[in-house]
Amino acid sequence: MSRLTTSQVLTLVNALATYSVFPLSIYRYGRILTGKNNIDPQVGYNPQLRDGEFAYNLSEFSLPILEKYFRVEYRGIENIKKGRALYVGNHNGGLQPVDSVITAGKMIKVLGRDVPVHALMHDYIFKEPSFINLVEKIGGLKASHKAAEKAFDMDSSVLVYPGGDIDTFKPWGKRDEIITGKRKGFIRLVLKNRIPLIPVASCGAHEVWYVLSSGTKLAAALKLKKILRTETFPVVAALPWGITSGFFPYIPAPSKIVIEFSKPIYWNQYFDLWEDDDVVEKCHARFSTTMNNLIQKLHSERKYPVIG
Repeated sequence: MSRLTTSQVLTLVNALATYSVFPLSIYRYGRILTGKNNIDPQVGYNPQLRDGEFAYNLSEFSLPILEKYFRVEYRGIENIKKGRALYVGNHNGGLQPVDSVITAGKMIKVLGRDVPVHALMHDYIFKEPSFINLVEKIGGLKASHKAAEKAFDMDSSVLVYPGGDIDTFKPWGKRDEIITGKRKGFIRLVLKNRIPLIPVASCGAHEVWYVLSSGTKLAAALKLKKILRTETFPVVAALPWGITSGFFPYIPAPSKIVIEFSKPIYWNQYFDLWEDDDVVEKCHARFSTTMNNLIQKLHSERKYPVIG
């Protein structure tokens, strides 16, 4: 097994401390909210900063721990292939999206050290230096067409969760579906760049906590979309706090997670029509149907929440 260097361990620990050391979390998130961190505007748009050796070593270190804790089961591994493609998943777990980490780690392990894999992430990640130092080295990019297309220029596979906050903070009763709202830019990205789309369905990761409310009305009242680029202010039940804000760090329950990489969807006939709203809507409808069928199939196999 590959070992992380001392420098790599320190980078990882520093980022984790922002999540898990409460006084430090308050201080660092406070700086994000008040805009006191002076961040280079080009941060998050540099796929060449990815360190393949670091990404692979980190995956080799962390995956066995996560796979054991969440009893992870993979399906469709044969659909993870080298080359330009957009892997699109349903988002779970809030600020600790364990299935996203597991999915990216598995892709890295399957494809190897020298094959680029990148993931599109929320802007707030790139407003905190401890996060930036980690995610840029493992392939994290700002969720934007500009960043994704730079990665495609490197022949990279790119992972994205287009539902973002509205999907990851969806109420418990909607955990068996993907919610993307009006966000269809990922479809245009696929068509414009003439690449396949691989649906990645995850089941169980939304049971690591209990989302009571997504808090969309409160978020709108507080104008959080302008401040933090989020349409939610979630209220959740999570360990060890009980009922709390979904923006607080928490301990994920050991829910069994199943991740299925589906067969690629090819829209070759629409590649030249990526600006056509009707075509984009049609492709989005097919994707949503495919994803919801996959997620609901996985949920139908579960006997009990968390236990699986």
